[in-house]
Amino acid sequence: MAEAILKEQNRKNVYQQEVLQQLINTIITIAARNIALLETARYYHPSQPLSVLGYIHQNIYSPIC
Repeated sequence: MAEAILKEQNRKNVYQQEVLQQLINTIITIAARNIALLETARYYHPSQPLSVLGYIHQNIYSPIC
């Protein structure tokens, strides 16, 4: 996935931005799923990683530049 993102950044194709957004979204979704699987495998308090992922999901398309 990371390699695909790097390759896509170097291309100047139609829909480049959309493809990059989908690749990044896919990585975030996989990470969120894996964290959720960890949560069901063992008990821990309301997880900070999930709130961090939620923040990333909400703000991924509005960079702080």
